[in-house]
Amino acid sequence: MAIVVKVSNDRMEAIVEVERQTDEPLEIDAFKRALDDARVAYGIDDPACNELLTAINQAPLRLKMTRAVARGTAPVDGQDGSFELGVDYSRNPVGTLTASGAVDFHEHGAFTPILQGQLIATIVLPTPGTSGTDVFGNEIKANPGRKARITAGPGTKFEAGGTELRATRNGDLRWTGELIEVLDMIRVPGNVDYTTGNIDCEGPVRIEGDVLPGFHVRGGSDVFVAGVIDSAEVTAAGTITATQGILGNSVISARKGVKAGYVRDAYVESDGNVLIGREALNSTIVSGDTITVPDSGRVVGGRLFALNRIEIGAAGHEKGTPTTLAAGVNPLRDLRAAKLAMDVAQSKGVQARVGKMKEVAEPDRHAILDQLLATATEKNARSSAELADLHSNKASLAECRIRVRKVHPGVRIRIGSDDLNVDDEFRNATFRYDAESAQIIQVQQGDKK
Repeated sequence: MAIVVKVSNDRMEAIVEVERQTDEPLEIDAFKRALDDARVAYGIDDPACNELLTAINQAPLRLKMTRAVARGTAPVDGQDGSFELGVDYSRNPVGTLTASGAVDFHEHGAFTPILQGQLIATIVLPTPGTSGTDVFGNEIKANPGRKARITAGPGTKFEAGGTELRATRNGDLRWTGELIEVLDMIRVPGNVDYTTGNIDCEGPVRIEGDVLPGFHVRGGSDVFVAGVIDSAEVTAAGTITATQGILGNSVISARKGVKAGYVRDAYVESDGNVLIGREALNSTIVSGDTITVPDSGRVVGGRLFALNRIEIGAAGHEKGTPTTLAAGVNPLRDLRAAKLAMDVAQSKGVQARVGKMKEVAEPDRHAILDQLLATATEKNARSSAELADLHSNKASLAECRIRVRKVHPGVRIRIGSDDLNVDDEFRNATFRYDAESAQIIQVQQGDKK
């Protein structure tokens, strides 16, 4: 018998070719020796060998038979990694579709606020794959899967063995190519306009241009605007700085303070100080502390309310433009105090009504009534504490001052509940409240023009 073993080029298959040359039966050992001589050691198919052996022993002389009797195991390449964002991250250069079907051109989803520790993405790690073996018994290495195309940038880190990407700080989520990062500050290189859309975030914001009409900026920290805030809304948990100015029916609200070059026809409020560099025209400005306009600046028209002090350059206009300067008052706190007082009265009323209901209610209703009573009691305590805090932090009228370098007729000075209308032009005047006379007096008698 002539036995020839042929191995495929990829070494993944061994084929035996047998020609019957004599009447002697072929033994299985001859097959094994032939395979050994060819160094075939893996994936030998014994049933296939036996079937070929039986067939060749029954075949006529000079007949050739061929059969694959060994096969290797192909490697299985690893699966590539992938990731899925855990936040809604969308960018629309045109606008956002509203529930009514209209497009809001002010909302682009251009900024995605993220909180420290928040899950940004879930990552599926690549698998290494499974090695294969050729018919010679050699290992065939598998190609491992490729990592997910995601890179942890500043403000992010991989956790849970690389299967989670989380934020390490509050900020604005950015996804550029493979890089995902959380910026600690939103930076707008130009204007807040139809290109950027509105800004809502938990961190600070820096705008190198203007905030254009109809847009809003709401920051969880400081907001800096290098240009003008024009007929826009800007809110900040920190300070708001408008280097050039604020104008055109803008509404500005800052927890810790406001600084602006000028304010014209706008509304500005802050629990902290308000500093106007040049002028405030026909505007309402409310401060929980002090309003300051340098001696070189002016306030014409509008109303200024400060809890403690007002210090300005010129007030009013020679034409008698009505201008109000009020210290010792804070309309925002007054409104809040009124709301809290109403909440206290309402919760006390609920407590009284629930108490009467409990006296006549069936025992199985007591649990529900107790819950209502506990809720009303908690609300009463919370509102009463905040109201007491507001009352304790009221301005001391004796400490309030309004200092004006130059004041024109038509200016109304108010401290507490007392008013003083200025009929003559004064220079270097300082006003305070006198408790004995319950009137506003001048600490420093200004010089009449």
